[in-house]
Amino acid sequence: MFYQIRLVLSACLLAAAAQAQAPPPAVHVPAGSFLMGSAEGATWEKPVHEIHVSEFEISKRPVTLSEYRAFRPSHPAQTGLSANADAASSPVTGVSWDDAQAYCQWLATRTGGRYRLPTEAEWEKAVRGGLDGKKYPWGDDPPVPEDKANDAGHRIPERANPWGIVAGVYNLWEWVADGYSADYYRDSPARDPQGPENVRYRVLRGGGYRSDPNSMRCANRGSARPATASDVITFRVARGDAPTPPTVSEAPPATEPKPAPQAARVQAQPAAAPVPTPAPTRTGAADAVSVNGISVESDSSQVTVTIRTSGAPKYKTMALSGPDRLVIDIAGGTMSAPRAQQRIDVAALGVSRVRAAQFKNDPPIARIVVDMDAKLDSDIAVEDNSLVVRLRPKQ
Repeated sequence: MFYQIRLVLSACLLAAAAQAQAPPPAVHVPAGSFLMGSAEGATWEKPVHEIHVSEFEISKRPVTLSEYRAFRPSHPAQTGLSANADAASSPVTGVSWDDAQAYCQWLATRTGGRYRLPTEAEWEKAVRGGLDGKKYPWGDDPPVPEDKANDAGHRIPERANPWGIVAGVYNLWEWVADGYSADYYRDSPARDPQGPENVRYRVLRGGGYRSDPNSMRCANRGSARPATASDVITFRVARGDAPTPPTVSEAPPATEPKPAPQAARVQAQPAAAPVPTPAPTRTGAADAVSVNGISVESDSSQVTVTIRTSGAPKYKTMALSGPDRLVIDIAGGTMSAPRAQQRIDVAALGVSRVRAAQFKNDPPIARIVVDMDAKLDSDIAVEDNSLVVRLRPKQ
Protein backbone atom coordinates (compact mmCIF):
# COMPACT_ATOMS: atom_id res chain seq x y z
CA MET A 1 0.00 0.00 0.00
CA PHE A 2 2.74 2.44 1.04
CA TYR A 3 4.69 1.46 -2.04
CA GLN A 4 1.71 2.37 -4.24
CA ILE A 5 1.30 5.73 -2.48
CA ARG A 6 4.98 6.46 -3.04
CA LEU A 7 4.61 5.64 -6.72
CA VAL A 8 1.63 7.99 -7.05
CA LEU A 9 3.44 10.79 -5.22
CA SER A 10 6.55 10.33 -7.35
CA ALA A 11 4.46 10.44 -10.52
CA CYS A 12 2.78 13.65 -9.38
CA LEU A 13 6.09 15.28 -8.54
CA LEU A 14 7.58 14.27 -11.88
CA ALA A 15 4.54 15.63 -13.71
CA ALA A 16 4.75 18.93 -11.84
CA ALA A 17 8.48 19.20 -12.57
CA ALA A 18 7.93 18.47 -16.25
CA GLN A 19 5.21 21.11 -16.44
CA ALA A 20 7.44 23.71 -14.77
CA GLN A 21 10.25 22.96 -17.22
CA ALA A 22 7.98 23.25 -20.25
CA PRO A 23 8.33 26.48 -22.21
CA PRO A 24 5.71 29.19 -21.58
CA PRO A 25 2.78 29.19 -24.04
CA ALA A 26 3.81 31.10 -27.16
CA VAL A 27 2.32 33.10 -30.02
CA HIS A 28 3.61 32.99 -33.59
CA VAL A 29 4.47 36.45 -34.94
CA PRO A 30 4.60 36.56 -38.75
CA ALA A 31 7.38 38.28 -40.66
CA GLY A 32 6.60 41.81 -41.75
CA SER A 33 7.13 45.52 -41.19
CA PHE A 34 5.67 47.91 -38.64
CA LEU A 35 6.20 51.49 -37.46
CA MET A 36 8.39 51.49 -34.35
CA GLY A 37 8.60 54.35 -31.86
CA SER A 38 6.39 57.34 -31.09
CA ALA A 39 6.26 60.88 -32.46
CA GLU A 40 4.57 62.05 -29.25
CA GLY A 41 6.80 60.30 -26.72
CA ALA A 42 10.17 61.03 -25.17
CA THR A 43 13.21 61.89 -27.27
CA TRP A 44 14.55 58.34 -26.95
CA GLU A 45 11.36 57.02 -28.61
CA LYS A 46 11.97 59.08 -31.76
CA PRO A 47 11.90 59.13 -34.70
CA VAL A 48 9.12 56.79 -35.77
CA HIS A 49 10.77 54.43 -38.26
CA GLU A 50 9.73 51.43 -40.31
CA ILE A 51 11.31 48.14 -39.26
CA HIS A 52 11.06 44.70 -40.86
CA VAL A 53 11.08 41.79 -38.40
CA SER A 54 11.56 38.14 -39.38
CA GLU A 55 9.05 35.59 -38.08
CA PHE A 56 9.51 34.29 -34.54
CA GLU A 57 7.55 33.10 -31.52
CA ILE A 58 7.13 34.95 -28.24
CA SER A 59 5.57 33.87 -24.96
CA LYS A 60 2.04 35.14 -24.36
CA ARG A 61 2.97 36.35 -20.89
CA PRO A 62 6.09 36.83 -18.77
CA VAL A 63 7.88 33.81 -17.29
CA THR A 64 6.19 32.81 -14.04
CA LEU A 65 7.81 32.27 -10.68
CA SER A 66 7.21 28.52 -10.80
CA GLU A 67 8.72 28.26 -14.30
CA TYR A 68 11.80 30.15 -13.18
CA ARG A 69 12.12 28.07 -10.02
CA ALA A 70 12.47 24.95 -12.17
CA PHE A 71 15.76 26.56 -13.23
CA ARG A 72 16.68 28.21 -9.91
CA PRO A 73 14.65 26.59 -7.09
CA SER A 74 15.67 29.03 -4.36
CA HIS A 75 14.54 32.17 -6.18
CA PRO A 76 12.45 34.22 -3.72
CA ALA A 77 8.84 35.22 -4.22
CA GLN A 78 7.80 38.77 -5.02
CA THR A 79 7.86 41.05 -1.98
CA GLY A 80 4.48 40.88 -0.31
CA LEU A 81 3.75 37.30 -1.38
CA SER A 82 4.16 34.23 0.78
CA ALA A 83 6.90 31.82 -0.21
CA ASN A 84 4.73 29.80 -2.59
CA ALA A 85 1.68 32.01 -3.20
CA ASP A 86 0.57 32.31 -6.82
CA ALA A 87 3.89 30.90 -8.04
CA ALA A 88 2.19 29.37 -11.07
CA SER A 89 0.60 32.64 -12.21
CA SER A 90 2.71 35.49 -10.84
CA PRO A 91 5.49 36.79 -13.12
CA VAL A 92 8.97 36.19 -11.80
CA THR A 93 10.65 39.39 -10.59
CA GLY A 94 13.99 40.25 -9.07
CA VAL A 95 15.86 38.94 -12.11
CA SER A 96 18.75 40.67 -13.82
CA TRP A 97 19.39 40.67 -17.55
CA ASP A 98 22.11 38.09 -16.91
CA ASP A 99 19.65 35.91 -14.99
CA ALA A 100 17.13 36.12 -17.83
CA GLN A 101 19.79 35.16 -20.36
CA ALA A 102 20.86 32.23 -18.24
CA TYR A 103 17.26 31.00 -17.97
CA CYS A 104 16.85 31.15 -21.76
CA GLN A 105 20.04 29.14 -22.24
CA TRP A 106 18.87 26.58 -19.66
CA LEU A 107 15.43 26.31 -21.30
CA ALA A 108 17.02 25.83 -24.72
CA THR A 109 19.20 23.03 -23.37
CA ARG A 110 16.30 21.30 -21.61
CA THR A 111 13.85 21.48 -24.50
CA GLY A 112 16.06 21.57 -27.58
CA GLY A 113 14.39 24.81 -28.70
CA ARG A 114 16.13 28.02 -29.72
CA TYR A 115 15.04 30.15 -26.75
CA ARG A 116 16.36 33.65 -26.13
CA LEU A 117 15.29 37.11 -25.04
CA PRO A 118 13.30 38.95 -27.72
CA THR A 119 14.89 41.92 -29.42
CA GLU A 120 13.44 45.33 -28.73
CA ALA A 121 11.87 45.44 -32.20
CA GLU A 122 10.38 41.96 -31.77
CA TRP A 123 8.95 42.93 -28.40
CA GLU A 124 7.27 46.08 -29.69
CA LYS A 125 5.88 44.38 -32.80
CA ALA A 126 4.45 41.56 -30.70
CA VAL A 127 2.93 43.88 -28.09
CA ARG A 128 1.30 46.03 -30.78
CA GLY A 129 -0.45 42.90 -32.03
CA GLY A 130 -0.88 44.22 -35.56
CA LEU A 131 -2.40 47.55 -34.41
CA ASP A 132 0.27 49.65 -36.08
CA GLY A 133 0.63 53.20 -34.84
CA LYS A 134 -1.68 52.80 -31.83
CA LYS A 135 -0.72 54.01 -28.36
CA TYR A 136 -1.65 50.87 -26.44
CA PRO A 137 -1.83 47.15 -27.26
CA TRP A 138 -5.62 47.44 -27.51
CA GLY A 139 -5.74 50.73 -29.50
CA ASP A 140 -5.92 54.42 -28.56
CA ASP A 141 -8.53 54.22 -25.79
CA PRO A 142 -6.98 55.15 -22.42
CA PRO A 143 -6.35 52.39 -19.87
CA VAL A 144 -9.05 51.39 -17.41
CA PRO A 145 -8.34 50.46 -13.77
CA GLU A 146 -8.43 46.75 -14.61
CA ASP A 147 -5.42 47.25 -16.92
CA LYS A 148 -3.18 47.95 -13.94
CA ALA A 149 -2.50 45.88 -10.84
CA ASN A 150 -1.89 48.07 -7.83
CA ASP A 151 -0.89 45.19 -5.62
CA ALA A 152 2.37 43.54 -4.73
CA GLY A 153 1.47 40.34 -6.52
CA HIS A 154 1.57 41.89 -10.00
CA ARG A 155 -1.38 39.83 -11.16
CA ILE A 156 -1.64 39.64 -14.95
CA PRO A 157 -4.72 41.52 -16.23
CA GLU A 158 -7.20 39.70 -18.41
CA ARG A 159 -7.17 42.01 -21.44
CA ALA A 160 -4.92 40.76 -24.27
CA ASN A 161 -3.97 42.34 -27.56
CA PRO A 162 -5.38 40.98 -30.88
CA TRP A 163 -2.65 38.31 -30.97
CA GLY A 164 -3.43 37.01 -27.48
CA ILE A 165 -0.41 38.59 -25.78
CA VAL A 166 -1.00 39.88 -22.24
CA ALA A 167 0.87 42.00 -19.71
CA GLY A 168 3.00 43.67 -22.36
CA VAL A 169 2.77 47.12 -20.81
CA TYR A 170 0.77 46.67 -17.64
CA ASN A 171 2.78 46.39 -14.45
CA LEU A 172 6.39 45.43 -14.95
CA TRP A 173 9.37 46.35 -17.02
CA GLU A 174 10.65 43.49 -19.20
CA TRP A 175 14.22 42.79 -20.23
CA VAL A 176 14.92 42.48 -23.95
CA ALA A 177 18.17 41.48 -25.63
CA ASP A 178 19.30 44.85 -27.02
CA GLY A 179 21.90 47.22 -25.73
CA TYR A 180 20.54 50.72 -25.06
CA SER A 181 21.25 54.01 -26.76
CA ALA A 182 19.00 57.06 -26.54
CA ASP A 183 19.82 57.90 -30.17
CA TYR A 184 19.67 54.40 -31.65
CA TYR A 185 16.42 54.96 -33.54
CA ARG A 186 18.07 57.63 -35.69
CA ASP A 187 20.21 55.18 -37.62
CA SER A 188 18.73 51.80 -36.65
CA PRO A 189 18.98 49.07 -39.32
CA ALA A 190 15.75 48.68 -41.27
CA ARG A 191 15.72 44.86 -40.86
CA ASP A 192 15.92 42.93 -37.59
CA PRO A 193 17.79 45.55 -35.53
CA GLN A 194 19.76 44.17 -32.60
CA GLY A 195 20.66 47.36 -30.73
CA PRO A 196 24.06 49.05 -30.38
CA GLU A 197 27.16 47.14 -29.33
CA ASN A 198 29.66 47.87 -26.57
CA VAL A 199 27.20 49.67 -24.29
CA ARG A 200 26.79 49.57 -20.52
CA TYR A 201 23.01 49.34 -20.40
CA ARG A 202 20.29 46.99 -21.63
CA VAL A 203 16.84 47.97 -22.84
CA LEU A 204 13.75 47.59 -20.67
CA ARG A 205 10.33 47.68 -22.30
CA GLY A 206 6.84 47.91 -20.88
CA GLY A 207 6.05 49.99 -17.84
CA GLY A 208 6.59 49.98 -14.13
CA TYR A 209 4.39 49.07 -11.21
CA ARG A 210 1.50 51.53 -10.90
CA SER A 211 2.53 53.20 -14.16
CA ASP A 212 0.57 56.20 -15.30
CA PRO A 213 -1.08 55.94 -18.77
CA ASN A 214 1.87 57.67 -20.45
CA SER A 215 4.14 54.86 -19.29
CA MET A 216 1.79 52.12 -20.50
CA ARG A 217 2.24 52.92 -24.19
CA CYS A 218 3.66 50.37 -26.64
CA ALA A 219 6.61 52.65 -27.43
CA ASN A 220 7.65 53.29 -23.82
CA ARG A 221 11.27 52.28 -23.22
CA GLY A 222 13.84 52.47 -20.46
CA SER A 223 17.19 50.93 -19.53
CA ALA A 224 19.31 49.57 -16.71
CA ARG A 225 22.65 47.89 -16.13
CA PRO A 226 22.50 44.16 -16.96
CA ALA A 227 23.24 43.20 -13.35
CA THR A 228 20.21 45.15 -12.05
CA ALA A 229 17.59 43.00 -10.31
CA SER A 230 14.39 44.68 -9.17
CA ASP A 231 10.89 43.82 -7.98
CA VAL A 232 9.49 45.69 -10.99
CA ILE A 233 11.49 43.84 -13.67
CA THR A 234 10.54 40.55 -15.33
CA PHE A 235 11.04 39.03 -18.80
CA ARG A 236 9.46 36.82 -21.43
CA VAL A 237 11.13 34.50 -23.93
CA ALA A 238 11.27 34.35 -27.70
CA ARG A 239 11.87 31.33 -29.89
CA GLY A 240 13.61 31.33 -33.23
CA ASP A 241 16.94 32.30 -34.72
CA ALA A 242 18.27 35.79 -33.99
CA PRO A 243 20.60 37.44 -36.53
CA THR A 244 23.14 38.03 -33.76
CA PRO A 245 22.27 36.01 -30.65
CA PRO A 246 23.06 38.07 -27.53
CA THR A 247 25.58 36.79 -25.04
CA VAL A 248 25.68 37.05 -21.29
CA SER A 249 27.44 40.21 -20.13
CA GLU A 250 30.80 40.17 -18.38
CA ALA A 251 29.09 40.36 -14.99
CA PRO A 252 28.36 36.78 -13.83
CA PRO A 253 24.75 35.90 -12.97
CA ALA A 254 24.10 36.08 -9.26
CA THR A 255 23.27 32.79 -7.57
CA GLU A 256 20.66 34.70 -5.62
CA PRO A 257 19.27 37.94 -7.15
CA LYS A 258 20.32 41.12 -5.45
CA PRO A 259 17.61 43.45 -4.15
CA ALA A 260 17.17 46.61 -6.17
CA PRO A 261 19.16 49.54 -4.73
CA GLN A 262 16.97 52.16 -3.07
CA ALA A 263 18.22 54.79 -5.52
CA ALA A 264 16.54 52.98 -8.37
CA ARG A 265 13.07 53.30 -6.86
CA VAL A 266 11.94 56.24 -8.92
CA GLN A 267 8.64 55.84 -10.77
CA ALA A 268 4.96 56.35 -10.37
CA GLN A 269 4.39 56.74 -6.65
CA PRO A 270 4.47 59.97 -4.66
CA ALA A 271 7.98 61.34 -4.40
CA ALA A 272 8.04 60.69 -0.66
CA ALA A 273 7.75 56.94 -1.27
CA PRO A 274 9.26 56.13 -4.68
CA VAL A 275 9.13 52.61 -6.09
CA PRO A 276 11.93 50.76 -7.91
CA THR A 277 11.27 51.50 -11.56
CA PRO A 278 14.30 52.03 -13.78
CA ALA A 279 13.95 55.20 -15.82
CA PRO A 280 15.27 55.81 -19.33
CA THR A 281 18.96 56.62 -19.06
CA ARG A 282 21.79 58.10 -21.02
CA THR A 283 24.56 56.28 -22.84
CA GLY A 284 27.54 58.46 -22.15
CA ALA A 285 28.91 61.75 -20.86
CA ALA A 286 27.47 63.61 -23.85
CA ASP A 287 23.98 63.15 -22.39
CA ALA A 288 24.87 64.43 -18.90
CA VAL A 289 23.44 67.80 -17.91
CA SER A 290 23.45 69.88 -14.77
CA VAL A 291 20.27 71.51 -13.46
CA ASN A 292 21.66 74.92 -12.53
CA GLY A 293 18.52 76.74 -11.46
CA ILE A 294 14.74 76.66 -11.19
CA SER A 295 12.46 79.69 -11.32
CA VAL A 296 8.70 80.21 -11.37
CA GLU A 297 6.69 83.09 -12.84
CA SER A 298 2.92 83.50 -12.95
CA ASP A 299 0.33 85.86 -14.36
CA SER A 300 -3.41 85.78 -14.80
CA SER A 301 -3.29 83.13 -17.55
CA GLN A 302 -0.42 80.71 -16.81
CA VAL A 303 2.38 79.57 -14.51
CA THR A 304 5.79 79.20 -16.14
CA VAL A 305 8.46 76.96 -14.59
CA THR A 306 11.93 77.44 -16.09
CA ILE A 307 14.51 74.74 -15.43
CA ARG A 308 17.95 76.00 -16.45
CA THR A 309 20.38 73.30 -17.57
CA SER A 310 23.96 73.13 -18.80
CA GLY A 311 22.88 71.65 -22.14
CA ALA A 312 19.88 70.45 -24.10
CA PRO A 313 18.16 68.02 -21.69
CA LYS A 314 16.59 64.69 -22.53
CA TYR A 315 13.52 64.25 -20.42
CA LYS A 316 10.39 62.23 -19.73
CA THR A 317 7.13 63.41 -18.17
CA MET A 318 4.49 61.64 -16.10
CA ALA A 319 1.08 63.05 -15.20
CA LEU A 320 0.01 61.45 -11.92
CA SER A 321 -3.12 61.63 -9.82
CA GLY A 322 -3.98 61.28 -6.15
CA PRO A 323 -2.65 63.94 -5.61
CA ASP A 324 -2.35 65.64 -8.99
CA ARG A 325 1.21 66.37 -10.04
CA LEU A 326 3.41 66.64 -13.10
CA VAL A 327 6.70 64.74 -12.85
CA ILE A 328 9.64 65.59 -15.12
CA ASP A 329 12.65 63.25 -15.11
CA ILE A 330 15.83 64.55 -16.74
CA ALA A 331 18.01 61.62 -17.80
CA GLY A 332 21.65 62.06 -16.81
CA GLY A 333 20.71 65.10 -14.75
CA THR A 334 22.60 66.27 -11.67
CA MET A 335 21.02 68.80 -9.34
CA SER A 336 23.22 71.84 -8.70
CA ALA A 337 20.45 74.43 -8.27
CA PRO A 338 20.63 76.34 -4.98
CA ARG A 339 18.73 74.63 -2.19
CA ALA A 340 16.30 77.57 -1.97
CA GLN A 341 15.22 76.81 -5.55
CA GLN A 342 14.62 73.11 -4.89
CA ARG A 343 11.28 73.85 -3.19
CA ILE A 344 9.29 76.85 -4.38
CA ASP A 345 5.81 77.59 -3.04
CA VAL A 346 3.62 78.99 -5.81
CA ALA A 347 -0.10 79.07 -4.84
CA ALA A 348 -1.22 80.41 -8.24
CA LEU A 349 -3.70 79.10 -10.84
CA GLY A 350 -3.90 75.69 -9.21
CA VAL A 351 -0.12 75.19 -8.83
CA SER A 352 0.76 74.77 -5.17
CA ARG A 353 4.53 74.22 -5.31
CA VAL A 354 7.51 73.05 -7.38
CA ARG A 355 9.93 70.52 -5.88
CA ALA A 356 13.25 69.14 -7.10
CA ALA A 357 15.12 65.99 -6.13
CA GLN A 358 18.26 64.11 -7.08
CA PHE A 359 18.19 60.35 -7.69
CA LYS A 360 21.67 58.86 -7.65
CA ASN A 361 20.95 56.21 -10.23
CA ASP A 362 23.67 55.11 -12.59
CA PRO A 363 23.44 57.36 -14.55
CA PRO A 364 21.72 59.93 -12.32
CA ILE A 365 18.24 61.40 -12.71
CA ALA A 366 17.11 64.91 -11.77
CA ARG A 367 13.39 64.99 -10.96
CA ILE A 368 11.18 68.07 -10.87
CA VAL A 369 7.67 67.68 -9.44
CA VAL A 370 4.92 70.26 -9.93
CA ASP A 371 2.26 69.79 -7.24
CA MET A 372 -1.22 70.90 -8.32
CA ASP A 373 -4.54 71.44 -6.59
CA ALA A 374 -6.35 70.47 -9.80
CA LYS A 375 -5.55 69.01 -13.19
CA LEU A 376 -3.92 71.57 -15.49
CA ASP A 377 -3.02 71.70 -19.15
CA SER A 378 0.73 71.79 -19.72
CA ASP A 379 3.24 72.10 -22.52
CA ILE A 380 7.00 71.68 -22.31
CA ALA A 381 9.69 73.02 -24.62
CA VAL A 382 13.49 73.13 -24.69
CA GLU A 383 14.57 76.75 -25.11
CA ASP A 384 18.18 77.99 -24.88
CA ASN A 385 19.45 75.18 -22.66
CA SER A 386 16.37 75.47 -20.48
CA LEU A 387 13.32 73.31 -20.04
CA VAL A 388 10.28 75.60 -19.97
CA VAL A 389 7.05 74.23 -18.52
CA ARG A 390 3.85 76.24 -19.05
CA LEU A 391 0.75 75.33 -17.04
CA ARG A 392 -2.74 76.69 -17.65
CA PRO A 393 -6.21 75.95 -16.26
CA LYS A 394 -8.07 73.39 -18.33
CA GLN A 395 -10.45 74.91 -20.86
